[in-house]
Amino acid sequence: MKLIPDTALGARAIIEALVGLPERARRFALERVAIVLTGGASHGGAIELSSFAKCAWLIVLDDRVGAASTFLHELAHCMSGHREPSVDAEHEAATLAQSWGARGDSGDADGCAGRFRPRTQPAPVAALSVDGRELHLACSKCGATCFAIALVVAGLDASCWIECKCSNIGDIVNLAPLVPCRCGERAGVTWAASATPEHPLATWACSCGERIERELRSGPDPSPPDDPVIDADDPVMFPLALAAADVARIAHSMRAMGADGPANPVAVESVRAGIVAVRTSLAKFAHRLAPDDLRRVMLNAAAANLARVSSALAAGDASAAADAVTAARRTLAALLGLPDRDRGDVPAATPEGRKS
Repeated sequence: MKLIPDTALGARAIIEALVGLPERARRFALERVAIVLTGGASHGGAIELSSFAKCAWLIVLDDRVGAASTFLHELAHCMSGHREPSVDAEHEAATLAQSWGARGDSGDADGCAGRFRPRTQPAPVAALSVDGRELHLACSKCGATCFAIALVVAGLDASCWIECKCSNIGDIVNLAPLVPCRCGERAGVTWAASATPEHPLATWACSCGERIERELRSGPDPSPPDDPVIDADDPVMFPLALAAADVARIAHSMRAMGADGPANPVAVESVRAGIVAVRTSLAKFAHRLAPDDLRRVMLNAAAANLARVSSALAAGDASAAADAVTAARRTLAALLGLPDRDRGDVPAATPEGRKS
């Protein structure tokens, strides 16, 4: 097994879950699985692929409270040989994970099956302009022109990322199979020497001798408008943006807790560390405000709610902790001017660790 940790607490939680497995499952994990944790102390990482040369499965986890249960759920997918997502696969994996001790959503078979949504990707059909010099990729489902981002490097096979409003995820497609040569054969398609992401010009070259250049044209962007962007160089607002992001992570972690609070000190310490990070960011933000700035009132309210989170968790009251996280998140979102849909709502946990 290969384990790439992000924090000591997160790695410890995975190791404890691994040790608690039945021997057959533990042997499978040790012999065939690699685990990467991210998001605890970092936002990502670069890992040389030979590190996983002896592993048949790779499990990637968000380093947060509840990661151990998520690990058990994903390991169940691996042991069950699930290579394609499905309702049945989710139900089977959650059932097996629950038998190994997974808590909350990861061990809720009916919940996992009910929340499953199949991935729908656009299936593009090439549409050429009258002179054949412009290429649009039309969605075969709804007929709209797909949004396209050209992955341009001169001389490399021409490919692009496409999205459509009727799909819930995009795809990377190669242009060569989409537009054959007029002779009926498949032409080689590479990005032209003058191509740029803004002007994606590709060259079709066929063994019959035909050679033609076409420019890829994109449809409208189907993604919703971005939330307000906080400039990292803004000395006032950036610490607040960091605090709001950390509170969102804590809110996400709270969903994995049962009504009696987390079962081990690793979970408590993870949330507590997150609260310390938030309070540090809020202190930096407050330091840059004028003494009579009314935003200080909202900051104090958010800080008070964060203190309530720690107290509630210490008392084993996950419902009160969830309420306090929700209040803090909404306050920080209001300070940032985020829309209502991003202000968060953390349902109180039931004794089974499920959302009520």
